[in-house]
Amino acid sequence: MATSQPSSLRLYCVYIDPAEEDVSRVDIAPGSDLIDLVPLIHRSRETLKLKQIDIGACYKLDPPIPVVNNDYRKHIRKIVEHEPEPKPMIMIEPSVPIGEYFSQPPELRHMHILVLPRSCFGPPPASSRLDPPPASSRPDPPPASLNSHGVVQVETMPDWAPANWSALWGKPEQIATDGSILSPRFDLLYSVYIREEYKRAWEYIENQLELRKSAVGEQIGGLVLWGHPGIGKTSFLYFALAKALVAKRPVAFCFRGASSLLFTQAGVEILLDTYDESRLPQGVLALCDSNSGLFTPPMLFSSKTSPAFVVQAASPQVSRWRGWSKQKDGLVWTMAIWQRQEILEASTHIQRDPDYYSPVELFDLLGPSARNCMQKTAQGIRKTGNPETDMMEYLELAPDVLLQAQVDLVRVLGGADVASILQMEAFHNFFFAMPRALRTRRLSKGPSINYVIPTPLLRKLFSRTMRAWDYDDQLDFLRKLRPFPQVAGLAYEALAVRALSGLAVPLVCALACGTSFTIPRLTVAPFPEDFTTPFLPDNNTLYVPPAGFETIDAIAVTENASRITLLQMTIAKTHTIKPGKIRKVLDCFTSAMPGTTLNSTLIFIAPSKTRGEGLSARGSFKFGRATSRNPSGARSIDIGWALIPITANPRDFAIMEELDGDELEFDLSDDEMDLDV
Repeated sequence: MATSQPSSLRLYCVYIDPAEEDVSRVDIAPGSDLIDLVPLIHRSRETLKLKQIDIGACYKLDPPIPVVNNDYRKHIRKIVEHEPEPKPMIMIEPSVPIGEYFSQPPELRHMHILVLPRSCFGPPPASSRLDPPPASSRPDPPPASLNSHGVVQVETMPDWAPANWSALWGKPEQIATDGSILSPRFDLLYSVYIREEYKRAWEYIENQLELRKSAVGEQIGGLVLWGHPGIGKTSFLYFALAKALVAKRPVAFCFRGASSLLFTQAGVEILLDTYDESRLPQGVLALCDSNSGLFTPPMLFSSKTSPAFVVQAASPQVSRWRGWSKQKDGLVWTMAIWQRQEILEASTHIQRDPDYYSPVELFDLLGPSARNCMQKTAQGIRKTGNPETDMMEYLELAPDVLLQAQVDLVRVLGGADVASILQMEAFHNFFFAMPRALRTRRLSKGPSINYVIPTPLLRKLFSRTMRAWDYDDQLDFLRKLRPFPQVAGLAYEALAVRALSGLAVPLVCALACGTSFTIPRLTVAPFPEDFTTPFLPDNNTLYVPPAGFETIDAIAVTENASRITLLQMTIAKTHTIKPGKIRKVLDCFTSAMPGTTLNSTLIFIAPSKTRGEGLSARGSFKFGRATSRNPSGARSIDIGWALIPITANPRDFAIMEELDGDELEFDLSDDEMDLDV
């Protein structure tokens, strides 16, 4: 599966001056040049509410600087201020296409462009001045191209618009081929799967349009379609456009820049921002995207006096939709995240290659982002046997960037905007917005959501970063996370692992059958990646499974390696046990120690005696049977609990007792032997 040439380059631009440095992100076409790049940097900074700057020169960092904690800042500043010539960077010339500086796709988690102010470190060479050349010396843009703002400006009618008006206007039978895939494709490079969520949202919009026509009932002026990045908001706009055309509803489509397309009974015409809003048809539906070239709906549609009913596919940045929504008395529709079955149905047309990840496998690893599941499949991610490594090469999985600023992370979980572009990338790859009301009320004045980390791989990566912190930092972060139980559960897990590696006295583990045993101070070590080969453990060692391994957070090996204690660090009142995972671990040990009788137990590390006794009330459970592929045979596992061995004041323990970490869990296992404990 070959990787296609990208239609745009995603570049991270670091700005340096004597007092500060900050980062912005741009998406730019390879054929664009420096004159196109500069406005995009300004727009990105405006979105992030960064100060306006006077750009003097831009350089390609060669090689790009990896983002490792905050070290990249010191590295880049050293290059600018101290490192002798020749410096590891290349000046970007105004007339050279950006794509010529990037023959390969820009690397993830790297800084690519250095931006310097005019007067900061001495005047740049004359060739780097960013004043645009006279208009007479620059060629006229083609009819549809990136303009000087770095966005597509429609100068002539795109071929797909009149063609689809003719095919769909008043012809509902043409809207879909099999009821699930949108037909026609418009100008999209991918197929649109028609979700039930799309049908519900469209039904609500149609009802509002009818209310406005009759001037009765409670009316609103527009709808903010809000949801996780990559959830399919833009795809919904194309679905809504098709539905409006077959219903013969006047509809405007504003999707990439300063101009829009207006579809009416008479055909299609181009609207610019200067169009007189009084000439718009009454009850016109305005479908507006939100992207790097179009932050908010044009005033033509979003002003209070405009007759348009606005539907904006909004980004999480509140500044892009709150103003017009308040002015037109709009509401927010929070989109539901994708379900596994939807990804299965939407990907039936994709040819499977067992050496590459399928959309459903990516769903299980990366969460319910249709963009990640489908686009990464199209790019082709080859399996190496290590999902964590495979995913890190294709996605911004950087919990360290998120966790550098704990206060900022807690604010964002509470509903604030993400301030840093690096945090924004990492945040939305880990945290998914889940509507609080799945099947009931969807509408509100703002997004009504819980943020969750949906997959075992993402949760393990997140908690593993916290394990490297000092004990006091871990406990302090846990206090801050009181309103967010699921994330608090991950912080608790990291805290428990650290506590077990620094035990001052042996930890007492109480079994539900009435007996007990102790665990001494343990040395922490990673568990092997491959569970199919025999593994001989060391005594008094705490093994931490690889990222993505469910049910078991750690394995304590004690009593001359004859006792295997499976540990689950939990603040949850309920927990799902997956015996298939336990069987994998035990088989690794029993295969390496034939003839040895292992004493196996499952212990919940809990914040209180009440929570621990509740979790272990079942006493034990049996699973499996002896086969050639299952040498451990039928197993009986005793269940017990232990109090987390930390030094904390009573209030901290009270906070942990109030939490329930299973705010949302996706059961992605096909193991029929799952048991609820």
